[in-house]
Amino acid sequence: MTRNEIEQYRKKLAKILRQNDAKQKWEQARDLALEVGAPVWPSKVNELGQLPQDPDAAKLKRDMWFRDEREAATAEIARNIHFALQTATMIDMCRTANRNVWVALIASVVAFLSMVAAWLAAIR
Repeated sequence: MTRNEIEQYRKKLAKILRQNDAKQKWEQARDLALEVGAPVWPSKVNELGQLPQDPDAAKLKRDMWFRDEREAATAEIARNIHFALQTATMIDMCRTANRNVWVALIASVVAFLSMVAAWLAAIR
């Protein structure tokens, strides 16, 4: 993905999350996730990378934060989209850094040759 595509996807995600209709929000988030390449299925691990110990506790926690299951699923899909866009941004930055390292190498060779020329001029 290019930077422009990533920015468009971020704006699209923000627009989707500002909607009030939970069903439409979920459908559009799911479609965007499939377009971006993010998973749409809920993960079974928590933020610490551990499996939940008590399924009732996880359901209780989810019920406290979200009005319904669809809204909880939308939040997780949005998180997955964000991670996919974050990964795409890092890959794009690595490509940019890889390209720029060659520019920096050529500039340093030119600077070294200029230094040698100045040193030779100073000696004579």
